[in-house]
Amino acid sequence: MYLIKRSNSIYYVEYTDENTNQKKRISTRTKNKSAAEIFLESIRRQISFKEIKTVNQQSRPEITVNYFLKEYNVDD
Repeated sequence: MYLIKRSNSIYYVEYTDENTNQKKRISTRTKNKSAAEIFLESIRRQISFKEIKTVNQQSRPEITVNYFLKEYNVDD
């Protein structure tokens, strides 16, 4: 994921879509490089947060009532 500047002087974030393996672009809607870099960093943080959230959700085991009752020897 990186910044590019098109001929219209607008900065875009260019990345490769993992599903289709195609290059994609998102407009930063600015001609200011500093503002475009801030936009890029915010996208990177959002992606990192989603990945962390996904990993955390996958690592938690799903506990059912039956499992709990058997594990803690609870009589019906």
